[in-house]
Amino acid sequence: MGRTGSNGSSKYQCQVLKKKVQDICEDESAGAVPFLFEPLALHLLKEGYRVRAVVRSHFKERDLQRRPTIQATNPGPRLSFAIVPSIMVDGAYDSAMEGVTNVIHCASPVATGAKVVYANDDGTFFIRPAVEGTLNILRAAAKVPTVARVVVTSSLAALIPFQDLSRPGGAPGGARAYTPLDRAPLEPAPYRSDVAAYVASKISALQAADAWVTANAPHFDLVHLHPGFVLGPHHTATTLPRALQGGNTLVMAALRAAGLRRRRPRGSTHAAVSVHVDDLAKVHVRALHQGTVPGGCGYIVARPAAWEDVPRIACARFPDVFGVSPPAGPAGPIGNVTAKGLNIDDEGTQDAFPRIQFAGFEEQVVSVIQQYLDLADEADMAALREMARRIER
Repeated sequence: MGRTGSNGSSKYQCQVLKKKVQDICEDESAGAVPFLFEPLALHLLKEGYRVRAVVRSHFKERDLQRRPTIQATNPGPRLSFAIVPSIMVDGAYDSAMEGVTNVIHCASPVATGAKVVYANDDGTFFIRPAVEGTLNILRAAAKVPTVARVVVTSSLAALIPFQDLSRPGGAPGGARAYTPLDRAPLEPAPYRSDVAAYVASKISALQAADAWVTANAPHFDLVHLHPGFVLGPHHTATTLPRALQGGNTLVMAALRAAGLRRRRPRGSTHAAVSVHVDDLAKVHVRALHQGTVPGGCGYIVARPAAWEDVPRIACARFPDVFGVSPPAGPAGPIGNVTAKGLNIDDEGTQDAFPRIQFAGFEEQVVSVIQQYLDLADEADMAALREMARRIER
């Protein structure tokens, strides 16, 4: 799985330029949303934007140029590239920013859910790249008078305390709703998992951006997008490990948990919010529209999720594969993966992006399972059928 390394490099990053007189500088990595680049680039190109993709190497440039979905848009000179080996180097984006009027920055280290980074390296692998990458984007944009807006991919985890995201139970009755104005407290290192370190990196990056804007009063406005878990197909994936990254891992975890004959004494609890990757890409593009989307603020991008319903969705939508039918009667928890209810105020998102019809949780889950089936070999299918056979109904 690609990650931002200790030098702040990312598997690929991207920048974009716009239709008519507007340009966009877009930076993307194999990070929190490792499969966002392709749908984002596609929507930008389809809307007439010129896209400048910032990549770590010429190899990645060739890789992106050869993707069938990108080639199908016949981008020609509307798609260009800039090489940025490390997002942490001072002035990393300066040359790539020339002539740009809008910026989308979504480079961030990726969390795997395991503890694969030594505790004293959390800052090197997660926090420093997230903070320095964001600050370098803002500093570079401040040097270019044509830049009008910078859109940064943050996370819902930057707004809500970590314990509230993973603690079992629904939202307390009468509890106030979390809004984009909230800021989660930064937990001190060391972190017990990559996920905890990733959350700290998102909180740190948001804090750094807030402080920088207050101190520098830039000529452009800044928009933060705060998605929940991002689900959907990884269009560039050719293997299951590549496809099952980020929030997609939770879909398969829910199926595996449902297939256990004995419930573990402690299951896993996850925030009951998610968004389809294609919808998130649309929001990024729409966020560039200064005439309809207010700047200088943030937007929560999330739909209700019910992780315990994943087995039921799989049975109902893929009966030939799973060989079972959804159980009769009222829906209830299955397996060990449960949803943590959250009280979220996304009214601003609904007002700013009224034309986007967000996919519901069921369609998000279906898209993940469908890609699993498309990429699965015989051994993978055998494991899936065994999993389905054991699902508790």
